[in-house]
Amino acid sequence: MSPTEHLLDIDPYVGAPMTLRAVPPQQGYPYAPRIDCAGADGLRIEFYDRSFVSEPDFQPYGQFIGSLCAQTLAQDTRPGPLILKSIVPQWWIDADTMRQVRAWAAEQCERQAA
Repeated sequence: MSPTEHLLDIDPYVGAPMTLRAVPPQQGYPYAPRIDCAGADGLRIEFYDRSFVSEPDFQPYGQFIGSLCAQTLAQDTRPGPLILKSIVPQWWIDADTMRQVRAWAAEQCERQAA
């Protein structure tokens, strides 16, 4: 982890503790499926399960779960939860925590655009 990285640690009401990481295009977890993000210069938010942070085979952030476009998260006005992987209930983020995630994603988009 570098001191210039933009990270957010969350502890959903139900689910695993997670680290979110804002990454520009061509950076981030190397084995992630490629997604093209148009807004905020292609900024993505990566989600990691912090429960695995001490495991030797995982990134310094934990187990990679997935990534979404930062602008999509920032502009999402739905009040509900986010289900990252439907077959893994630990990777659901409750509605209250999602408000925090959306606000942080908006901040990251503004930072990237500046």
